[in-house]
Amino acid sequence: MLRRFSRTLCTVLLVLATLGAADALAGTHVGDDVTAGVRTEAQHDADPFGYKVVWIDFDSPFRKTDLRIGDLVLGVDEVRYRSADFAQRSAVGDLAEAAFWSKRKARDGQPVTLTLRRDGREMKIVGALRANRSYTTSGGRPALQDGGPDRLGSDGFDGAWQMWYERFVADCSYVLDEGWERLSFENRKRLVEHLDRKPRVDHLAAHFPGPLADSVVADWTRVERSLRGKRIELTEQDLAWRDLGAQRVKHVAAAGVAAREALLAAVQADLVEPFPALDPAAGDRSAVVGKVVALPAVGMDRMISDLGRSFLVIGSRADGYWFADCNDPDMTLFFGAFYRYRGLVQPDIRESFALVGRIRDDPRMLTIREQAVSGLTLDVLGVMVNDQLFVDLRSLKGLAGARPARIDFAGEPGLGDSVPAPLDDASPPEAVMAAFITAVKRGDEKRWRGYIADWQLRERADGSVLFIPGRDEPQRNYARAWEQSRRLILSDVYDARVAGVSTVRTLAAGDAAAFVPRVEQVVVRLDHYGRFDGEYRSFVDVRVHRRYVLQRVGGGPWRIDSLQSL
Repeated sequence: MLRRFSRTLCTVLLVLATLGAADALAGTHVGDDVTAGVRTEAQHDADPFGYKVVWIDFDSPFRKTDLRIGDLVLGVDEVRYRSADFAQRSAVGDLAEAAFWSKRKARDGQPVTLTLRRDGREMKIVGALRANRSYTTSGGRPALQDGGPDRLGSDGFDGAWQMWYERFVADCSYVLDEGWERLSFENRKRLVEHLDRKPRVDHLAAHFPGPLADSVVADWTRVERSLRGKRIELTEQDLAWRDLGAQRVKHVAAAGVAAREALLAAVQADLVEPFPALDPAAGDRSAVVGKVVALPAVGMDRMISDLGRSFLVIGSRADGYWFADCNDPDMTLFFGAFYRYRGLVQPDIRESFALVGRIRDDPRMLTIREQAVSGLTLDVLGVMVNDQLFVDLRSLKGLAGARPARIDFAGEPGLGDSVPAPLDDASPPEAVMAAFITAVKRGDEKRWRGYIADWQLRERADGSVLFIPGRDEPQRNYARAWEQSRRLILSDVYDARVAGVSTVRTLAAGDAAAFVPRVEQVVVRLDHYGRFDGEYRSFVDVRVHRRYVLQRVGGGPWRIDSLQSL
């Protein structure tokens, strides 16, 4: 991008320098230097090395060929480019291209053949060189094309034509040159900005017809088409999986209400009013220890940390306090069930916790808002979240030794498992990604995790790859990626589909004697589809991940290397 802006600055300085010496006659002035009229950027990481096309000038003969933005130019007239020659800056589109052709006594209109790579295959395109041209208006002022518009004029719009056009070129190039692959790219936001240019584009076409106006209209239309995204049809049957969330919310909420009522009925004889809470420093604790309280709901804003532990605080100075230790093993299992609910059922459930607990003879003094307060602690028997999710912890009481790895929330067993599409080790990357997306739609976290690689690769200093069995990834990273995926698929993402798969790249050839497996890699691109103006169209913004890296080891199944949300 720096080179593109440098070109813009050089162009503006040239205009300013030539204004005073403008010829009094309108027309086209042909210079001595010849180029292909193509703008490129060196791709040092590309294999093989080449120059990516980022723009084709409106008066370049290559405008009439199949050359496209994003093509990788590998050489010219059967001579391949080498990375070692980059310092000469003489390649097509580079700074010293004109000097390169001058040494070869090239002429305006001379045919030239570009060897390029597109979508993993090589091809050749024949175009022609063109001499540098400058244009003037009927009054002899520098113009963007023969007859106008005036480079420094504005025709009533904001900004001179020269600066507007250079900005137009830079923005169009940004979109068409892998715009959708950029992490910060937001097509819907850019579409609004792009549509704002339409009045000036129309004015240019109406008042200054010619090759410049034709190219601007064509480029504007192409960018608009790109920014609007691909359109697809989604039927009610295609979106039936979205109803699973609502069905599951109703199912779990009904089960939760019933489970909480059952718990309260079981402890009815021990229930006492929670407020006013006993002051443990002044009251008779023996009168309440062992009794049960059903407390009003509180949010995560009532969680405090004190001496390395976290507590939910329920109450006030006027009514007294109850404390629930969130680091207690039972509460750890509750939060595990809570996070599973967010992944399986409703990612955006409000964090409102209503506790039922048995009173302990274990008073505590905690610091709340820089003041020490006393309260009684609870042995939590059950937790209701936002009147929807209930977790009964009574089965954990009195357990000695090893504890269960998880505890179900009410209604969880009735959710059932989805039926995945059958996959075998020979399934291609696009099939793995499709199954991965289906698992997200169905809320099937177990199968979703199964498509993530259980190995890791590390690149050594010499460029070789170290294969590491197992994946050193914190569980919270899995949970975060899963919850975000479910949040997206139940809100703004109506579908996700494979948009393209790169060619297979071998990272490690494999050495059986050294117990080093063969490792291969591909990059899969996804299109995410949202609903805009009553249509389903692809979109991209900072929330979704378009690029996924998949690998396979020793010819085994393809698995996803990049742990990230949908």
